[in-house]
Amino acid sequence: MSRALEPGSHISHYRVVGPLGAGGMGEVYLAQDLSLERNVALKVLPPHLIRNEERVRRFVLEAKSASSLSHPNIVTIYEIGQDAVRSREGETSAEAASSPVHFISMELVSGETLAAKIHHEKTDLRTLLGYLAQAAEGLAKAHAAGIVHRDLKPGNIMVSKDGFAKVLDFGLAKLTERHVSDEEATNAPTATEARTGQGTIIGTVGYMSPEQVQAKPVDHRSDIFSFGSILYEAATRRRPFMADTSVETMHKILRETPAPIEEINREAPAELRRLIRRCLAKDPNQRLDSMKTLALELREIAEEYESLSATTTSASSAASVLTAQPSRRRRLIAGVFAFAALALAGAGFGIYELLRDREAGVAGKTPFQAMRMTTVASRGEIISTALSADGRYLAYSGGPPGKTSLWMRQLGTGSEAQLLPPQDPPPSCLTFSPDGNYLYYLTGDKKEATGYHVLFQIPTLGGTPRRRTSDVDSAISFAPDGKRVCFIRVVPHKSEATLVILDLESEKERVLTAVKFPQEFTAGPCWSPDGKRCAAAVLSPSGGFRTRIVTYDVQKGTENQVGSHPWEVIYSLAWLPDGSGLILASGGIDQSQQIWVLPYPEGQARKITNDLNAYQEMKVSGDGTTIAAVRGTRISNLWIAAADGKARPRQITYHSSTGD
Repeated sequence: MSRALEPGSHISHYRVVGPLGAGGMGEVYLAQDLSLERNVALKVLPPHLIRNEERVRRFVLEAKSASSLSHPNIVTIYEIGQDAVRSREGETSAEAASSPVHFISMELVSGETLAAKIHHEKTDLRTLLGYLAQAAEGLAKAHAAGIVHRDLKPGNIMVSKDGFAKVLDFGLAKLTERHVSDEEATNAPTATEARTGQGTIIGTVGYMSPEQVQAKPVDHRSDIFSFGSILYEAATRRRPFMADTSVETMHKILRETPAPIEEINREAPAELRRLIRRCLAKDPNQRLDSMKTLALELREIAEEYESLSATTTSASSAASVLTAQPSRRRRLIAGVFAFAALALAGAGFGIYELLRDREAGVAGKTPFQAMRMTTVASRGEIISTALSADGRYLAYSGGPPGKTSLWMRQLGTGSEAQLLPPQDPPPSCLTFSPDGNYLYYLTGDKKEATGYHVLFQIPTLGGTPRRRTSDVDSAISFAPDGKRVCFIRVVPHKSEATLVILDLESEKERVLTAVKFPQEFTAGPCWSPDGKRCAAAVLSPSGGFRTRIVTYDVQKGTENQVGSHPWEVIYSLAWLPDGSGLILASGGIDQSQQIWVLPYPEGQARKITNDLNAYQEMKVSGDGTTIAAVRGTRISNLWIAAADGKARPRQITYHSSTGD
C-alpha cells in the first residue's frame, strides 16, 4: 500500500522531507514547518483509514491528550489539523481532495527508541534506568492531569541524542475524571472515551496490565504495571511475558509470575528487583502507589547504582554488615531492625541475625561478635514497626516528616505494599493481631482534640481502616485469646497514668492500675503469654532516674517487681513467646539504648547488643526466632570555625561514630 505522503509534497504549511516510521495509529514523516522554519515530526492518518471512525477518534484524542501536557519528558504537540495533500507543483491530488488528511505536528526527537537502546545498542542498565526515571516523571505529569497512557512499551519512549527521554504515542490514552476516590477511580465515567469502555481490549499485548487483558476499566496503576514490564525488559533484555500467541501471552499476564530477574541478570540490584516486583503485582492495590514515587525511586537507584548490591538492598552510610561464623551447635535467630534517621544520619532497614547456643536458652551468652546484619529497603525515617506472630510480615511507618506512610513488607519475598497514604500526624505504635489478620496503629483524628491518639484497625493486606477507641497513649498488647487488649492512658487532670484493659467485642474498659506523677510508664504494657499478667516499666525520677519492671495480676491488679537490676530508663518491653523472660531496650542520658534479655521471674539481666546505636519499639515473633525494633543512629562530626566568625565553618570529619 502506498504512503499517504511523498517526499516534496505539502500539507497545510508543512513540506514533507521523507518517512520516519509507521504504526497502527498512523504514519510519521520528517517535515519542515515553512512558517517557523523548523523541522517537525508530522504524524498523519492516511486517507484510506479516515473511513474508520474509531481510528479518527483515537488519532484526535492523541493530539488533545498530549497537547494538554507540558513536560520535558513528553513529546511536545505543536498543532493538530486536517488538510488536502498538494504535490510538488502545488496541485491537490484527487484522493486527497475527497478525503482531507488528519495530521499532528509534533516535536522532532532525533535519537533512538528505548527498544533500540535495550536490544541493539545494549546500553548499560544504569543508563537505561536514568532514561526510565525521566520517562516516569513525564508520565507522572500525565497522571496528575488525569491522563492514562495505556500503551506503554519501549518503542513508545524515545531517547534523544543528548540523553533526554520522551514519552510518545498517546493514541490509546484515556482521560479519567479527577478528584475521585480510590474506590470510584476504576469506574470513573469518561465522555471522551465513550466507545472504549469495559469489554474492549486496548494496548500492546506483551505490556498490558491484567485489568487491560480482562477489558476492565483502568487507571494510573495500569501504566505502572506496563512500566514494570519495561523495567523488567531493561534489566533482563527480555520481556516478562512471552508466548507464541497473543492469547497465551495474556494468560501469562493474568496467571503467571515472570522468571526471577536474578536468574537472568545476577548483577541487577536487589532494590531494583524489589521495585519491579511491586510494579508487576497482579492486584492494582498491591502496586507502587504512583508514577511519581516510581520516578523518585528509579532516580535514586540510578544515582547510587555503584554502591548497590545485587544480593541486598541499599542502606545509608550508617549501616554496616556484621557477620559471624555459625557452628553446628548454633541455631539462627533473625532479627529485623529499622533505622530511624536522626540528625545527619541516613535511613535504612536491616536484618540482624543472632546466633546463640541451642542449649543455653535465654540465659546463654550471645556475644556481640555473633551478630550479623544484612540491609534491606526503607523509606526515609522509620517511626514504628511491628512483626506478625508467624514472622512473615513486617509493618512499619516511615517517610519524610509530615509525609509518613504505613507499609507492609513480606519478609520472605521482600515485596512491599502501602497500606496508608502519607499523612500527618504519622501512624505509630503498630501492633499485629495474634492471628495476623489485622494491624493496629495510633494516629490523630479530626473528631478528637489535638494531642489525643485514636486506635485504628486495618486489614494486613490492605483495606479500609476502622476506628476502635480513642485516648490511647501506648501501643496495645493482646491477651492470648485475641479478644482483649491493654494499653496506657495518661489522665492529666488526675495527675496519673493508668493501665487500661479493653474488651474489643463489648468495647468495655476497666482500669487495672494507676501510677501517680511524677512516676510514669515508659514502656509496655505487654500481656504475658499465659494471660495472667501485664508487664510494664515504671520510672521514678526521685533521687535520680530509676526504672523498675513490674508485672500486674490481670484479675487482682497486684504488682510484683521483676529482678533488681538498676535500670536508668527502659524504652521498650516485650515478652519472649514462652514466657521465660522479657526483652527490653534500656539506656541512660549518657548511654545508648541497648537490647537486654531478662529471665522471668528472676534472673541475671544480660545485654544482647553492645554498640553505639539506640533501639526501641521491639517486637518478638510468635516462635521466638525474630525480633523487630527501631534502631536510631546519631552521627557526630567535627567542624572548624574562626573565632571572629568571618570565615565559613569547615567540616573536617564525615560520618563519624556516635559520640559527644
